[in-house]
Amino acid sequence: MSLQLREAIQTQRSVQKEEDNETSKRFLQNESQRQKLGLELDETKQKLNQTQGVNTALKEQINTLQLQLDKADQERNQLGTKLKSFMEAAEDESRHSARGRRNIGTVLNLMNFNFCY
Repeated sequence: MSLQLREAIQTQRSVQKEEDNETSKRFLQNESQRQKLGLELDETKQKLNQTQGVNTALKEQINTLQLQLDKADQERNQLGTKLKSFMEAAEDESRHSARGRRNIGTVLNLMNFNFCY
């Protein structure tokens, strides 16, 4: 082989080796970046799952509290109805007792009147 051919082949190998080294370097950088992005993606997915879990728990808590509130409202309405009924009965009793006392008072006055004469 001629000297020029050998030098050209050697230069070509040298250039090829530099390109290979540069390509390997870029590949390793790319792989490193890919791994970082993969980890970040996994962390983000995990956060999302946790958030969804918290969201679900909060929805369940809201539903439970709403059921308790509805039950308390229902009980309050029932007790209010009972209380109103008791109050109406007490008013009726009071009116009836007042009439009875007036009648007794009239009878006692008549008796006093009769004793006086």
